Amino acid sequence: MGLLLDRDLKLLRFMGQWQFMQVDQCARYLGCSEQVARRRLRALKRLGLVTVVVPFADMKQVYWVTAEGIKFVRGVVPANAPKMGPKLSQFEHDRILVNIAVDFAVANPDYEVYGEIEMRRVDAEAVAQNEPTRFAIKRWQAGRHVNVFPDMSAVKAGRRFVIEYEHTRKDRVRLQSLMTAYANSSEVAAIKYYASPVAFPQLSRVYEHLLPNLPIVGGKPKVQIEQHEEGSE
Repeated sequence: MGLLLDRDLKLLRFMGQWQFMQVDQCARYLGCSEQVARRRLRALKRLGLVTVVVPFADMKQVYWVTAEGIKFVRGVVPANAPKMGPKLSQFEHDRILVNIAVDFAVANPDYEVYGEIEMRRVDAEAVAQNEPTRFAIKRWQAGRHVNVFPDMSAVKAGRRFVIEYEHTRKDRVRLQSLMTAYANSSEVAAIKYYASPVAFPQLSRVYEHLLPNLPIVGGKPKVQIEQHEEGSE
């Protein structure tokens, strides 16, 4: 295998947490120019560790980690590993989620960031070894508890923070059930919901309904919400 730089491995590990990343996101994560990021992505592609496609007419390249890339980083390809790559039906959700994750990771380098793909991998390994899971949250649904995974978790000093991004309007009952599960979880220190302008009104209504009974952490409700628009801070 050709020469890999430390930043290549850093990027590969981070990319493996998400369905895909674009060049500008890789550049922001690495703290380099898009030209440099594109050069490193080409090097990873030559080694078969990432692949690329141009899904839309804007000609923007979309990269994701191959099975060989996952094996290189993890040592093995996990059983039932999810298919990586862009899903057109949720492309904007996944793209904006990566923007949020990159911004968080850059601003908070002392946190360990986990995407849903990595959380599922870690918990699957725990189940296989008869150990307690780390990330799944129990949510009440149709008369029974089901495991759900957030869009992102950030861990520091044993404390876990959850971030969710809602891109489209979600069913009120489902949203209330999930938000309540997060609020009542002893394994989650705090939760931040971001929502697009389309999804925010419904999120806000559910939040206001639950607010009187939400736990207080650090002087504010354990669950926080914020409208997120591209280009906003």
